[in-house]
Amino acid sequence: MRSAESPAAPPQASALPTDAGEQRVPPSADRRAALALSLVDRVGPVTYRRWALADGGADASLARRVGVAQRERALDAADVALANAHRAGIALLLLGDADYPTSLTQLPDPPPALWALGDVALLAPERVRVGIVGTRSATTYGLRVAEALGRAASSAGVIVVSGMARGIDAATHEGALRERGGTIAVLGSGADVPYPRTERGLHARIVRDGLVLSELPPGTAPSAGAFPRRNRIVAAISRATVVVEAGPKSGALITAGVALDLGRDVGAVPGAVDVAQAAGSNALLRDGAAVIAEPRDLLALVGVEAGYVGRGPGLADEPPGMDDAGRRIWAALAEPARDLDELSARAHLDVRACAAAVGALEALGRLRTAFDGSIARG
Repeated sequence: MRSAESPAAPPQASALPTDAGEQRVPPSADRRAALALSLVDRVGPVTYRRWALADGGADASLARRVGVAQRERALDAADVALANAHRAGIALLLLGDADYPTSLTQLPDPPPALWALGDVALLAPERVRVGIVGTRSATTYGLRVAEALGRAASSAGVIVVSGMARGIDAATHEGALRERGGTIAVLGSGADVPYPRTERGLHARIVRDGLVLSELPPGTAPSAGAFPRRNRIVAAISRATVVVEAGPKSGALITAGVALDLGRDVGAVPGAVDVAQAAGSNALLRDGAAVIAEPRDLLALVGVEAGYVGRGPGLADEPPGMDDAGRRIWAALAEPARDLDELSARAHLDVRACAAAVGALEALGRLRTAFDGSIARG
């Protein structure tokens, strides 16, 4: 589903636009006040954006517009959130910060704050991202397709964005993690609170090899209202959104709707007409969404080739025909490794599996081991 004005890449809005079109970035001294303002009861993203742009910024807005007791509670909450983030290794990106995704400012209600756990570089504007979403009650077919699409996108260096929910989201992340392109999970809880709890292992792997994002402060428990709202973030940071399976009331359709409102492309995977989990995704196809019948359709939707070179370090010149262990080792050898132990740690392989894969790659002339035990690309 393509907007008539759909660009090859999402336009980049100004960091913090005012009515006059100028940019305003909260000074570092004002960060505590800016965070506190975002935590004031009944101050949502739209109000925050308006007040943060007022003369004097967030600090002045707190002083003029918020009662003393409420202001003190908000400042205390900000201090607690910052302390929790520091302990958990979570970065804070405020609206207007240099690292804040500028594509989010196209939303009418951009999150005032983003909490990021993992590799923030995956949010860089030059990186290509695709949202792959769907139902929690997925069919076996849907899970298989989601995993395959996530893996194909990641293999091509496209960052896979989803919500880490049970079903399609989790399968999408699993597929992406089998390659080295990166994946981003946007949560409806704090970035340090895995949900569902059964996906704690997946959460840990995404933190290690990707990025977990949330607009909610660290330690925040999941709530029903937070999940539909996080969908707008998935859509806004993605060049296109693909729905694998979705029932007629699935939250994945909210994500697709936001993407269309932003002028982004939307695709859907065809499903059986008598399967309830495909009713919503089939409706998207009926309304003009792009048909995603194989991985190359997804890559075409985001405007890249299977050999896309705008990918992460160590992937651009990967030889064809490698298995999973070979790809991990090749990516890990962007710089030579001192020895097999270092290489196995980089590639997240046990030493025995790493040694076997290194031997196979040496036989093919793709790696070489020096007399001192160091290993490098051949």
